[in-house]
Amino acid sequence: MRNLTRTFNLLIDNEQKLENVTFKSFDSLNFVFELDELLYYLEVVEESITLARSSIPNSRIIHERELEAIQRILNGNGFGLDSVDSILNIASAYVMFNKDTFIYILKIPRIKNVPYTLSFVEPVIAEGYRIHLPKPFYLKGKTSFISQSPCSKLKALFVCSNTNLEPLTECMQQLISGETADCPMERIYGDKTIRKVNDGNIVIHGDNITLRSNCSTTRFLSGSYLIQHSNCTLNLDDEEYTSTNLEIQPFTPVTTIKSLHRTCEKEPRKIAVQPRRILSREAYRFSRSNRGSRGRLLTRRGAVSET
Repeated sequence: MRNLTRTFNLLIDNEQKLENVTFKSFDSLNFVFELDELLYYLEVVEESITLARSSIPNSRIIHERELEAIQRILNGNGFGLDSVDSILNIASAYVMFNKDTFIYILKIPRIKNVPYTLSFVEPVIAEGYRIHLPKPFYLKGKTSFISQSPCSKLKALFVCSNTNLEPLTECMQQLISGETADCPMERIYGDKTIRKVNDGNIVIHGDNITLRSNCSTTRFLSGSYLIQHSNCTLNLDDEEYTSTNLEIQPFTPVTTIKSLHRTCEKEPRKIAVQPRRILSREAYRFSRSNRGSRGRLLTRRGAVSET
C-alpha cells in the first residue's frame, strides 16, 4: 500500500511538471508570435519613413477606413474616385518621430474641380530659329494658365498643382489669339529634330527624314510636321515609335513667322511674329482599325514625297 501511494505521488508530480513545461511552451510560442508581429510593424514603419522621404505614401500603414473617409470628402467636392487606392496616386506622405512617438501624415491636395482644355504648343522652326517657349503647356479655362510640364493624369482626369501653374505670358496670349506676337527667339543647331510629345503625337523638324510604318507606305519628309498615329508603329530615321489605340486629338495652327533675319546671338532675341492664314497643308494621320489602315500627317510647312 505504501509503495502504491508513493507511485501515485510520483505520477502527480510528473503530471504537474509536464503541465508547467506545457505552459512555458505556450508562453514561448506567444512570445514568438508577438515578436513576429513587432518585427512586422517595425518593417512597415521603416518602409514608411523611407518612402516618405520622397513624399510617397505607403498603403501598408494606412487603414482602409481612413481612405474611405478621404474618398467621401473628395466625392463631396465633385472629384469622384472609383476606388480608395486612387487616393494614394494624388496624395503625399510626411513623417515626424522621436524616441517615443511616430506620427505619419497623409497629405491630400485641396482639389477644386474646374474644367480646362489642355494643349501643347509647339513652335515651328524657320531658317534656324523658333519661338522660345519654356512653358509650352497651355490650360484654357475661365482663368488660363501655362505650365512647364503636363499635369499628372489620374484615370480620365488631370490633376494640376497650383505651384506649377503660371499666368499667361504676353507672347503666349498673342500666339493663341492669332495676333501679332512679340516673342523671344532661340537659335536651333542641327538639321533634324524629332520629339515625342505623348503616346500618339510626334513633332519633327528637318530635311530628308525617312518615315516608315506598318500601316502606310514609306515617305520622305522635309519641313515641320505633327505626326499623329493610333495603334500603329512608326519608324523615323531608324527610331521606332509605337502607340496604343487612342482617340487622336485635333491640332490648331495659329501663326507663322512672316520674316526673319539671321543673327548669331547667344541669348534669345525678340521678333514680331505676324499672323498668316495657312492656305494649304498636306494631311496624313496614321491609324489601324478592323476596316483597314488609314492615316493623316499634319504639316504647316515643307514638302513630302512617297514611295
